[in-house]
Amino acid sequence: MCPFPSSFHRFQGSRHPEVNAKIEKFVKRQQVDRKETMPDFADVYRLYERTSEERGLFLSKDELLMESRSTFQAVCQKLRQRRVLDTEESLASYREVPVREGSTFGTTDPADEDEVMRGRLEQNRIEKERKEQEVRVAIVPLQHKHLVQIL
Repeated sequence: MCPFPSSFHRFQGSRHPEVNAKIEKFVKRQQVDRKETMPDFADVYRLYERTSEERGLFLSKDELLMESRSTFQAVCQKLRQRRVLDTEESLASYREVPVREGSTFGTTDPADEDEVMRGRLEQNRIEKERKEQEVRVAIVPLQHKHLVQIL
């Protein structure tokens, strides 16, 4: 499954229209080639470098770094939003089709009618909370220790 959403509409995450156009082209080319990679920061940085040279944007190294970082974050956010929408649309398309004639699939919770199942789900919930608490107790002191060492 390709990680890219089915449609990557107009991207406007950069203040440079030339960069926006190149990012759109890059993402769409990845979709067509069915590559399993997201654009990474280095890809966006190289697009900025090339565009700056070609179009004479005269961006300093610091400006290139800042602009490419914010644009990279915008690209990731846009792709994530699009992927969520595509997933929701896909799931919604299944909701309206019954599994079989007269099926009540998805209309009631089976645990409402089965005491054993409800009890098992409650046990699982309690176990999950206990394990989460164990992880918090183990990890938080380590995070705090690491943070103190950094400061």
